[in-house]
Amino acid sequence: MSLEMQLTILRGRNNELVGFQVVPGPDTESDLFIQEFIPAICARERTGADIIVKDDQLLLINPKSRSQRECAISLSPEDARELDDMLEVRGRFVGMEFTISSYVAHSLTEGFRIRAKV
Repeated sequence: MSLEMQLTILRGRNNELVGFQVVPGPDTESDLFIQEFIPAICARERTGADIIVKDDQLLLINPKSRSQRECAISLSPEDARELDDMLEVRGRFVGMEFTISSYVAHSLTEGFRIRAKV
């Protein structure tokens, strides 16, 4: 089954990427994946969870997931380059700190947000 996620690119004053947020779609599998992913990415050294950019997709990887172990979200080539720089801490992101937090989108649906401290 394909997971449905809503990705929002967060931009700052000069339209520069400063982060992103992911909210699961209305299906139960997507919601369960994110519920497991948030604590897994916060303990990534122990869990092996990761977020990477590959082939113009944002990949959310959770090897310890009880359901799907990976979720792919399509990106534009420009967003893919900027997100890859952010996640790999390259270019203008060198030396920046980042926050990861839960994000309640609507009623009971919880996603997450990763943002550079700018």
